[in-house]
Amino acid sequence: MSDEDLVPEEEAIVTVSGGGYIKRLPPDTFKSQKRGGKGLIGSEVADDDFLSHFFSANTHDNVLFFTDRGRVFQTKVHEIPQATRTSKGKAIQNFLELPAEENVSAIVAYADQRGPNADKRGQDQHESASSPRKSAYLMMVTKQGLVKKTALTDFANIRRNGIIAINLKKGDHLKWARLTTGNDEILLATRQGQSIRFDEKQARPMGRTAAGVRAIKLKKQNDEVAGFAISIKRLPMRDYSS
Repeated sequence: MSDEDLVPEEEAIVTVSGGGYIKRLPPDTFKSQKRGGKGLIGSEVADDDFLSHFFSANTHDNVLFFTDRGRVFQTKVHEIPQATRTSKGKAIQNFLELPAEENVSAIVAYADQRGPNADKRGQDQHESASSPRKSAYLMMVTKQGLVKKTALTDFANIRRNGIIAINLKKGDHLKWARLTTGNDEILLATRQGQSIRFDEKQARPMGRTAAGVRAIKLKKQNDEVAGFAISIKRLPMRDYSS
């Protein structure tokens, strides 16, 4: 029996601010309101800070923190400090050996073959083992239009000081990391209005330290990738057995 076995499996909400403060909250912290409700403060932040990540997960789930410099750190949801709704949380460097010059650009939470959570999408992604979508890969996208697909199993054991998730060229930054099944479609859009959609299978799986491949060619010097989404590929009706 491990220490984790003594931790009850519960739903939790995790928030991270742009200034690097993180906290875990019970879901009942937020009450359902009617259409005319004015809402409530979800997290106390400094005047120059803002919430950059917000997601729900199970206390036993794994969480991957990807930085803009291409490194990844890992922890369990129950290891994230629990706090009150109005507190700003704890500095993320308190429990991750995150260098001061690196910022968290993407967060992925996933269940370790258990949990009742449903699949969710967004910059902060969570998928449970009970979901009909079974993720096998992580798709990473950089500011300059490179993509890299790596098997999720390559991130099973991560040192406390992190490991390299993608090798970046000078001036490039990792902006997104999302779970994929291996059969999804990838959509990218740039700040100057370019876009592309392609089958995920066109991006072959690569080793953890690879640099990725070009997904979209930026026509203007000051352009950059501004949006990344995953679309579930819909099968024709003939592909469904009766």
